[in-house]
Amino acid sequence: MKKKNKHSLNGLGISILVIMGVLMVWHVYKKFPDEPFYMRIGEGLLRFGGSLLGSGIVFIAVFLAVYAAIKVSGDIYNRANDGTDETEEDLLNHFSSLSDSVFILCFLVSYAAVYFGW
Repeated sequence: MKKKNKHSLNGLGISILVIMGVLMVWHVYKKFPDEPFYMRIGEGLLRFGGSLLGSGIVFIAVFLAVYAAIKVSGDIYNRANDGTDETEEDLLNHFSSLSDSVFILCFLVSYAAVYFGW
């Protein structure tokens, strides 16, 4: 049995991405009935790629905001925890452990924005 890497997609994750890509292409295909076939398919694939790119941009913005907040409020956080010895690196490591779920949320927000045309 092949050992799964920590940050690799499983079969469910890959199939969900494929389904979301097909839904995006289908949505765009139905939205522009006057365009040629290849233009509608290309537009759907382009929008799905844009949602992937947009999720990366949103994630980078969220990560930079968290990094800035940790840098600014490191003293406050240490005092609020009754003198525990947590450093800025510990806080960044904690955020990094949550980054998979944050990235999924960023992708869903970006996908919904592209899908609904916000």
